[in-house]
Parts: sequence; structure tokens; C-alpha cells
Amino acid sequence: MALRVSSVAWAMLLVLTGCTHWAPYSVPPTPGPALPSSLRVWSPDTGATVLAQPFVRGDTLYGRVRGDTLGIALRSIQRLERPRLDGALTAAVVVGGVAGWIAMGFLGGGWE
Repeated sequence: MALRVSSVAWAMLLVLTGCTHWAPYSVPPTPGPALPSSLRVWSPDTGATVLAQPFVRGDTLYGRVRGDTLGIALRSIQRLERPRLDGALTAAVVVGGVAGWIAMGFLGGGWE
């Protein structure tokens, strides 16, 4: 039973990650501490790169990529995006998941 609950929990977590999307984010004009925890950066040098723990120092945006620190010049950034949670889609997944659990309980005869 514990394996089934664990599997369902992982499946729900995987489905909920599908409730996010990348939203445009403006390049900060001056260094600031209030950057999102991850950013997707589009530049001619690197293509699309996701930076974790980004920060701006001078005229460069830095972030972690697979354990290394990568710096991208602010002037070379074509597009910058951050992950955003889609509230309506998340609510639909949660309500649908609960309805699915209830339906499986009735159909499976678990609540006799």
C-alpha cells in the first residue's frame, strides 16, 4: 500500500510541474538582489540556458548551470524568462486528481 501511495504522490508531483510556464522577465537595469530562483536566458552565444540562483554583478548576469557558474553579458541577452505557476491549470489538476481518487475508490469497492 505504501508503494502505491508513494507512486501516486510522485505522479501528482510530476503532473503539477506541468502547471508551470515560462513568462517574460525584463533584464534588470542595475544589480539587485530580488531575482527569481531560476531564469531562462536566450543569447546568441549560449542559445537557451536555464540559470539557477541568478545574480547580476556589474554588466553581467551570473547563475549556476550543472554545477558551474556561467556569466552572460546583459547587452547580449535577447530574451529573459522566469517560471510562473498557472493557477487555473493547477486548480484543474488538483480537482481532477481528487475526483479521480474518489472515482477509483467507488469503482474499486474500497469504501464498502
